[in-house]
Amino acid sequence: MAATKTAHIPVIDLSSFTTKGADSAAGRQTAKEAAEKFSNNGCLAITGDGVPPELLVEAFDLTRRLFDLPQEDKMKAPHPAGMVPRRGYSAPGKERAFQNGDHDHSDAQRQEMLRMTQNWKGSSGAVKNKIKTPPRDNADAFLLTYGRKVTKSLPDSTLPGFCARSTEIFNKLRALSFAVLEAFIMGMKPTEKESEMVTRVHEGPVCQLRLLHYLPLDVDHRVVEEAKRLPAHTDWSSFTLSFQDATGGREFQDRHSGSFMLVIPRSDAVYLNVGDMMERISNGLYPGCTHRVVLPKVRASVDATVNENGTVKAPARYSVIFFLTVSDEAIVKPPSSPMKRDGGAKYDSTTYKAYAEQRMKWQYEDYEQKGKEND
Repeated sequence: MAATKTAHIPVIDLSSFTTKGADSAAGRQTAKEAAEKFSNNGCLAITGDGVPPELLVEAFDLTRRLFDLPQEDKMKAPHPAGMVPRRGYSAPGKERAFQNGDHDHSDAQRQEMLRMTQNWKGSSGAVKNKIKTPPRDNADAFLLTYGRKVTKSLPDSTLPGFCARSTEIFNKLRALSFAVLEAFIMGMKPTEKESEMVTRVHEGPVCQLRLLHYLPLDVDHRVVEEAKRLPAHTDWSSFTLSFQDATGGREFQDRHSGSFMLVIPRSDAVYLNVGDMMERISNGLYPGCTHRVVLPKVRASVDATVNENGTVKAPARYSVIFFLTVSDEAIVKPPSSPMKRDGGAKYDSTTYKAYAEQRMKWQYEDYEQKGKEND
C-alpha cells in the first residue's frame, strides 16, 4: 500500500527523562502520554532527546566517509558469521532482510531464497527482471556492539578518528535508549520489583549501532511506485532509534488501515519503533511496528528522470540506526502486572537467543554453517 496522508506519526517531548529525571511529575505525565501514543502503532518521533545536533551531523559525515573507503579497507573489520558477535563490516549481498511471512516458508524454500539473493547483482537485476524489491539488502553496513566483547573497529590508519567518534555516538544513543526504556517501563505501571526485572534483562551486551549505506539503484520505471529498498518487517529489538539523511524513504505502517506513513527526516527529532521483544515484555501494550524503506525521491520525480533504457535513478541513502534489546539468555515474558491486566500472557515465553536464531537463519546464508565458530 502507498503511504497515507490521513494517519500521522505522533511526537513526544522526552526532555523530562533526558534532563530532569523520571521521578518528576512531568516524567510521569510523559510516560503516560508515551504509553497512549505507542499503543496505537508502536512508533513516534522523539524531541528533547539530548542528542546534540552537531553530533548527528558528524555521525552522517562519518558514515559517508566510512562507506567511501575502498572495499579492501572496509574488510579490515569484517562481520563474522553467526549471531555472536554482531560487529564489523557487512558487504552488499551478505544479508537478507527478514520479511513478514517468512516463517510460513519451509527450510528448502528458505535456502532457495537465500541462493537467489546471493546471486542478485543490484541495479541490472532490478532492470532486467522487473524486481520490485531486491531479494537481499542493496546496502552495506557497519555494526558496533557494546558489551562483554569489544566491538571490532577499523584501525585509525584506515579511517582516522573512526573508533573514537563512533564510540561517542554509540554512548550518547545508548544513554538515550535507557531513558526511553525508563519511560516504557513506567507506562506499563509495574511494581518496583517488576521494573527492576525489565531493566535488568536489558543490561549487558544488548545494544547495537548500525551505520547503513543503501547503494544507488536503477529501477524499472514501470514498478517504481511499488519498489522498496527494504521490505516490510518488524525488528527483533526491544525498540529501535533511527536517523536518516535527506533522501528519506522510511515508512511506518498504520495497523488500523494497513497503509504506510512516510517518515520525514528531521534534524530535531529521532524516530522510534517498537520491536518484537518489547511487544512481548509489555504483553502487547506496545505493538511491534511494521516498517519498510521505499524510494520517495524517485516517486516525486519519476516523469523527469526516466532514462532511455526505461529506468529511473534512485540516489544513495544513509541512515544511523540504534537497537536496544535483551540479553541472550534472558527469559522474555511480561511481568505479572500486565498479565493480570490482560487476563494472561499473550505470547509464549522465549529467550532472545532462541528467537533471534530463527530470524538469523533467514538473514545470513552461512549462519548455520559457521555461527558456532564465534561462540
